[in-house]
Amino acid sequence: MVAYTVWARFDDPAVRVEFCSWLRQEHIGQVIDAGAAEADLLEHGPLPQAPGGAIEVRYLFESPASLADYLEHRMPKLRGETLKRFGHMPGIRYERVDARVVDRFASKRR
Repeated sequence: MVAYTVWARFDDPAVRVEFCSWLRQEHIGQVIDAGAAEADLLEHGPLPQAPGGAIEVRYLFESPASLADYLEHRMPKLRGETLKRFGHMPGIRYERVDARVVDRFASKRR
């Protein structure tokens, strides 16, 4: 599996709340429909580089090839929709990174 993580850092907490709601209601489902196997949504409180907090979305793709397909063929449209919706709002900074999942661990109590 491959993890593709997107960070959005905010100056304004109200914008973070709106962004998080949009992720839950629309965008994460669209990324899953476009090839991700699953996603984790994490919300961070205020940080030195993000006084309005931050959102971290960790998408898991089945393989490097499935992530590459998403990045080349599907992500540009979804990123364009993100910018159309939030591009006019100041104080949002994005960071994207991908990494190979080496191992996953879960509680044996499940």
